[in-house]
Amino acid sequence: MNISTYISAYNSVHDRRGRKIPLAQFMSMGEKYAPLIQRYRDMKQEIAEHSDVSPDLDPGLAKMIADAEKIKLQLPAASLSGYFSPTRAKGNLQWHSGFMCIDIDDHYSVTGSDGVLRKYSQPLDDVRDILEQLPYVLYAGNSVGGKGFFAIIPLATLPNGGVADDNAQRDLITERHEWYFDCLEDEFSQMGIIIDSACRDTTRLRVLSYNAEAIRRKPSEVIPYEGIDGFVSKNARKRNAELLALQEASAMRYSEADQDAILRTIKRCVEEAERRSCDVTGDDYKQCLSLGFAFYSLDSVIGYDLWRRLCRFRSPAIHTHFVTEGELLQHWQRFSHTGSKKRPDFKTILYAFSHRANPPILFKDFYH
Repeated sequence: MNISTYISAYNSVHDRRGRKIPLAQFMSMGEKYAPLIQRYRDMKQEIAEHSDVSPDLDPGLAKMIADAEKIKLQLPAASLSGYFSPTRAKGNLQWHSGFMCIDIDDHYSVTGSDGVLRKYSQPLDDVRDILEQLPYVLYAGNSVGGKGFFAIIPLATLPNGGVADDNAQRDLITERHEWYFDCLEDEFSQMGIIIDSACRDTTRLRVLSYNAEAIRRKPSEVIPYEGIDGFVSKNARKRNAELLALQEASAMRYSEADQDAILRTIKRCVEEAERRSCDVTGDDYKQCLSLGFAFYSLDSVIGYDLWRRLCRFRSPAIHTHFVTEGELLQHWQRFSHTGSKKRPDFKTILYAFSHRANPPILFKDFYH
């Protein structure tokens, strides 16, 4: 790893035409801005103490929020994962720095079944200790607001050494960066920690922060992150799943004679998902509803039991909907108004198992 590699630094978060500086230089700039960063944190803390008051009803609070944002705009920022020219955009990546920065916030957002975006708190008491024990963390500390954490992680390998000679290389580098993020997201979720999905973006900005007690390691003391052996990224899983679902759906010729065999096979796929405690219902409630409707189209009685069993693995930390069997039943009854004449929707069911399970649960492996 090379902390002297060049990255794009910006005067503020609104600046899109940055300048080229070494990563090590940006990491050492925090002390110079420490008084301004502390002032910003103090103001954010005071604002948080008035969270039950609407800024529209309190001119003083509104002014404090505006002043805090003005302070934040005085702080430099950087794209720690690479150098971009002429502007900060994925298509303008000139080379990848070989590093990824992840965010761990004290809250995360989830869109509920009613379409409303809600925030949930995330305890951070043990996060620093966990980061300190991970062998691939080069630097970790509090984010500029003072509550969340961020960590800088060196990556083991990148296509063409991270140099984007052309669009094809750029795409490969970006895809590899996203693969590393997906691996980290999975690892941290196993530790009960949700990392900000925005860090999957190579152009992600890091506002300068300062931490007197940050975790700092020499490059020689850090083992670059190698990802998870055999792990399939979200993008690759989606592409592969779409192809597999189309292939499997086109190969199936539905008839009364083979209905029992198909149902038996889908039951085995459900059992495999249960064995793995695997959620294949989708990231949001619309995907989950689509899967339920597909099960209804297959069999209006047995389909409910299969859908209900899969919905048990929707994580309460991520999903706020379908928490009771009563709600599931209400949706199932609504399907009867539109689903009675619908042809069996194999593609949606096959896609759920092949895309959302890792490794994929393939229909052909259970059909016999």
